[in-house]
Amino acid sequence: MLAVEAPSTFAMYFLMPRLKRFETANPDLSVWISTRMTGQTPDVSSHDLLITRGSSERIGGHSKASTPLFEENLTPVCSVDLLQKNPIDKPEDLLAFPLITSATRPGHWEAWLQNAGMRDHVFEGGHRFDHMFVAMHAVREGFGSIVAPKEIFPGQPEWRLVCPFPDLVVKGEKYFAHPTSRADPRYLRRFLDWLRDEIKR
Repeated sequence: MLAVEAPSTFAMYFLMPRLKRFETANPDLSVWISTRMTGQTPDVSSHDLLITRGSSERIGGHSKASTPLFEENLTPVCSVDLLQKNPIDKPEDLLAFPLITSATRPGHWEAWLQNAGMRDHVFEGGHRFDHMFVAMHAVREGFGSIVAPKEIFPGQPEWRLVCPFPDLVVKGEKYFAHPTSRADPRYLRRFLDWLRDEIKR
């Protein structure tokens, strides 16, 4: 068994939809996934592998050598249904929709709008949620668009999400994998190799 702790959005939208593929290929190894909310201290003592977004200073010396996973490329994400009703051709057209944000990821829309040439846009209105994984439910329901990492979204086909401007991105945080001292190297290596392959897809 391998116990993995990861940020909630990454666990829910990246790891969980893919986990059956790993377990099918590795029937002798079960993976337990725990989620960590933004601001929570990683639970080093209870896990074999910790996945972090951004700073990992609170892990300190409890982890072995860390493995870089990816750096976020942030871009707007919308539901397919929303764009079918209201087709868009240029970045400015997104302003016709409510702009959805999450309190744990401030400044994403402002940074993307500036990068898209809309430096004078005043950010107001829209919908604000406490966490990204909650905000994504609103996006999937067609309430508006959000700036999110395209490494995680649009994700599974059944979510019916799309990045209308996938090449227009701003850089976000980096993700790392931190093995702990309790991890079995054989199991850990298999999971990390699989995880890197999934990220490359």
